[in-house]
Amino acid sequence: MYSIYTSLSILCWFIMGSVWFYFGFGNKKTTRLPNPLAQIVANVLLFGSPFFLFYPFPQGILGAQITSTSTWLGIIGVLLSISAVAFAIWARLTLGKNWSGAVITLKEDHKLITSGPYQFVRHPIYTGYFLATLGTALTIGTMSSYLATLMIFIGFLIRMQKEESLMTRQFPSEYAAYKKNSKKLIPFIW
Repeated sequence: MYSIYTSLSILCWFIMGSVWFYFGFGNKKTTRLPNPLAQIVANVLLFGSPFFLFYPFPQGILGAQITSTSTWLGIIGVLLSISAVAFAIWARLTLGKNWSGAVITLKEDHKLITSGPYQFVRHPIYTGYFLATLGTALTIGTMSSYLATLMIFIGFLIRMQKEESLMTRQFPSEYAAYKKNSKKLIPFIW
């Protein structure tokens, strides 16, 4: 049985999923689909992580409690989840019809977005997802929840490398300048 903090974190995920579903329609037409097979590893990690995050492993190493399910960690986890989901939604709405989805693509009349949360980090959706996963893991505290956090992080590292390569080819001078003035994933840090 999940704690109230985990339930609130799951509600955050439901809200984010609803926003993604609603705004997933009507994106610009894809003009370039660079090697979707190269994205398989990242997508396996990203789409497999919810199983490890939300499935309540009853026993074994995946069910082992790594951090306590204390009130303080629960509150920190929920606050992190709420702020991270809000940040990811802000990024998704700012990106608008340029959003690629599960497979990295270039859209018709693709724009380099550098406003909103993109002025702080180049991959704010990933920032939000990663921190929301970490926040949820803090409310659960099991080995599987932290494994999901690691899977998300590795999957996003792979995607970031591929996206940055694509953006550098599409917007050579603009993206180079953007990289100099923004962080990759964590505002003000990295």
